[in-house]
Amino acid sequence: MVRLALASLLGNRLRTISTIFAVQLAVTLVCVLWAMPAELGAFLDELTSESRFSVTHRAGLTSGLPSEAARRTRALPGVRDAIAFTYFGGSSEPDGRITFPSMAVEAAHVAGVYPDYRIPPEQLGPFMRYRDAALVGEQTLRRQGWRIGDRIALASALWGVELELEIVGALPGQPGVWLQEAYLEESLRSRGASGLPWNSIVWLRLVGPDGGYDAPGPSPRANRAEPSTAGLEALEATFAALGRELGVPLLVQSERSFYLRLLAGLRGLAAMLELVGFLVAVCVTVVAASSISLAVRDRARELATLRALGWSRARVCAVVLGESSFIGAAGGLGGLLGAIALVELARTLGRSDVAMGMLAAVRIDARTAVAVVASTAAIGSLVGILPAFGAVRQSSLRILREVTA
Repeated sequence: MVRLALASLLGNRLRTISTIFAVQLAVTLVCVLWAMPAELGAFLDELTSESRFSVTHRAGLTSGLPSEAARRTRALPGVRDAIAFTYFGGSSEPDGRITFPSMAVEAAHVAGVYPDYRIPPEQLGPFMRYRDAALVGEQTLRRQGWRIGDRIALASALWGVELELEIVGALPGQPGVWLQEAYLEESLRSRGASGLPWNSIVWLRLVGPDGGYDAPGPSPRANRAEPSTAGLEALEATFAALGRELGVPLLVQSERSFYLRLLAGLRGLAAMLELVGFLVAVCVTVVAASSISLAVRDRARELATLRALGWSRARVCAVVLGESSFIGAAGGLGGLLGAIALVELARTLGRSDVAMGMLAAVRIDARTAVAVVASTAAIGSLVGILPAFGAVRQSSLRILREVTA
């Protein structure tokens, strides 16, 4: 029966290959589209730190913070260090189009707030010393074709200045450009301004061996990766009081919560990806069923001859189901290899882009691979049930007479 099934599949190679390719493409898309939303959390876990928190205006990033917010934050108990970020909105394009984020930062506090970035001292040192130094994200370096040591010019329509910068280092896993806040302030003062009137966001890093907030209350449990509930409540109360002193309502949240809120629109995208994956799977299943049914119809005389020679209905059905199972398993294996290739390509290109990072975070282990191939083979068998039943439903003698006529 195996030799007969293989011979039947090879009898119309174009149809067989086309059906397998359709199943392969569907499996690749479903693996990627369904896995990416599920891997968003894993991507954010790798990108963020539990000991780092953001402080923003409660109305959102469109409302600025007082320029003394970072200094006041650093003076709070339990805060190891804090750094102010100000949106620069710089563009390197002739038409002023912004293709990557650029932020003015307090260079002296980068190491204290971002020790997990492991920026080499030979890169961080020049960034702190030279006012025109810049750190550029690895992905931005690749997209723009820049290298460490290049000089670039960024024009900001928001601040009305154009700054010349020298790239002295790379930001691992991050997009955009960081430039010195002092350089922007100097440029604004040269135009008659008093300096930066506001900051966009303040990032802070907490003290504690596990990243917990050093505040009165129950001590954090051992070996915990995030601050205790009491510590978070104390942190919120502290910044509520600081906000009242500064005259602005402040919102403090963990780095992971900040990015989840910032990427809230991705939840709708995730639902759409899952829907698209489901529709693709349904459409390809219908196509595969139609192709298998057509193949069985074309071989009606051959199958009727086997019945006339003494083959049982079960044996003929087993041949048809074996062919459809082989198509499903072959398509599943090819689709699995395609999904693995896409994930490896994403990891090679970099993880700083959100979509690329979600794709790179997809995990396809041996258990998943076996489940995918087994499920596609099972679906292939189910798709072949109706054609197999149709192949044995009619009398073989009647089929032979109709074909002969």
